[in-house]
Amino acid sequence: MLKDIKNIVVVSMSTGGSRILGLGRDMFIFAALGASKWNDAFILALTLPNLFRRLLGEGALASAVVPVFSEVLQQSGLSRAFNFLNQVLLRLLFTLILLVAGSILLFIFLIEGDLFPERWILGIELSVVLLPYMIFICLAAIVSTGLNLIGRFAVAASTPMFLNISMISSLLVGMWLESEPGKIVYWLCGGVLFGGFLQLAVPVCDLVLQGWRLQLGKPLQKEMSELWKLLVPGLLGAAILQICEAIENERDENKTFYK
Repeated sequence: MLKDIKNIVVVSMSTGGSRILGLGRDMFIFAALGASKWNDAFILALTLPNLFRRLLGEGALASAVVPVFSEVLQQSGLSRAFNFLNQVLLRLLFTLILLVAGSILLFIFLIEGDLFPERWILGIELSVVLLPYMIFICLAAIVSTGLNLIGRFAVAASTPMFLNISMISSLLVGMWLESEPGKIVYWLCGGVLFGGFLQLAVPVCDLVLQGWRLQLGKPLQKEMSELWKLLVPGLLGAAILQICEAIENERDENKTFYK
């Protein structure tokens, strides 16, 4: 009981700290970029990584991993559960590398083709810079899910703070060294990438301390089959939800960005 209360307090404090830092981050972003085209472009560039984070990270994939990992852990022990987690992570890493590489090539083609207005082109250029963040954040979500399932909550709950601290720090350095928003925004992108790296590296270190190693093990066909049965409906549902949210947001906005 006391352990559960401690975990609740830790997660609550970490979430509260992340929200406060997030407010400070937004304040610094608007102080540095204002309501400029660079701010709009940065928000657009983060859309794709955040979309896949909800699909292949904290959303559908994590929801599918939880019951299968828990069952393997209960029935076969921690070693086999880590083997299952490794197989998920390696498949996810391969998928993300293909997605990022393909998206970068597509965006470069769109930039060279000069097919979109300037604001869109700026967003696409920043997307090329920020796409690797998608790899960090999606892998971090699954690693954090594994930590939670073995009773390690503190590190996983605190990872959003690493991103906010990194973004704030990069903005402060950028504002100190540069005066143009067009240059400061690239410092901000660097902060996102470094923050994403920290979000992955710190939970990985904690997982290593629990005995986990990233290595190929014996294929777990039954467990992976169960994962796919849970994942496919979740992906479809999450994708439909994201489309509906995008349509709703489009109706609510004033269309200024798209002119």
